[in-house]
Amino acid sequence: MEKETVQKLIDVKSDRVLYEVAKGKSVVWKHFVHDKVDGEAVAYVKCEKCHSVLQWKSRDGTSGLRAHVDYCNSARAYLKCY
Repeated sequence: MEKETVQKLIDVKSDRVLYEVAKGKSVVWKHFVHDKVDGEAVAYVKCEKCHSVLQWKSRDGTSGLRAHVDYCNSARAYLKCY
């Protein structure tokens, strides 16, 4: 499934999308949930602050997620969202 499709489903609050609390050792996981579409896990996570969808697989690690959290918490992102 494409990232854009998952993002659209999340944006319209589709009941096809379920979220699973991320269970990882890194503190970055408190900012994300794993996405499931139609009951199947997909290779995406959702930021709990801005609801952006990011592609993620376990082999990717958390550095990209951490960069997103840093950006999401920055003043520039704050102005963009509001």
